[in-house]
Amino acid sequence: PEPFTATHDFWIPAGERLYYHKKTRPTWTPTWINSVDRATRRHREIYRDDVHKLGHCYCTRDEKWLVSDVQEPGRNPLILIETATGRAEILCWPNSSVTAGHGAFAHTHPSWSPCERFILYTSDASGCGQVYLIPMSL
Repeated sequence: PEPFTATHDFWIPAGERLYYHKKTRPTWTPTWINSVDRATRRHREIYRDDVHKLGHCYCTRDEKWLVSDVQEPGRNPLILIETATGRAEILCWPNSSVTAGHGAFAHTHPSWSPCERFILYTSDASGCGQVYLIPMSL
């Protein structure tokens, strides 16, 4: 319902749950990361951010952790979120341009490596798009 919109959704691999960003229009803040259970259709608020315009996120297979990017040009952290508590911490500052038209490396689009020992993201802060890895020990 107004004034919200749901964006950047994804199913967990088992297909039991859908994650999405609930964004306030037209400002995009506050932004929530929510999930909805496929069987019960119950919505759950995972995390709320009153400052950052959250953009893309992805979770670990066990759904204990989410990583989200922020869609602010040139000033955008990656945020690690514990799903059970909503506790969040900034991992790093990719500072990608987040240009209009979704350039190949303009949005960081974070994801977990298959072994979940790394978070991968892209950034064009150096002037050209590059892939970065953050070692994780959860």
